[in-house]
Amino acid sequence: MVDGMNGDREPGMSVLGEDECWRLLAHAEVGRLAVAVRDTPEIYPVNFVVDNRTLLFRTAEGTKLATVAVSKRVAFE
Repeated sequence: MVDGMNGDREPGMSVLGEDECWRLLAHAEVGRLAVAVRDTPEIYPVNFVVDNRTLLFRTAEGTKLATVAVSKRVAFE
């Protein structure tokens, strides 16, 4: 991980390449979807799979789906 202020690395952390990130995601079963709802963060656990460098998860109609579709601020971990 890189400190956004000065570019220095935090002790005990390292920068992962894109290939390594996808490899690690492919072996995970649960992730967290973070979305901004009216400028308030909401975090949801989701089951997912990786398919050709695409994250796929199933959801019913509602907050997650609607927010991801229209939000400019979405993160997945």
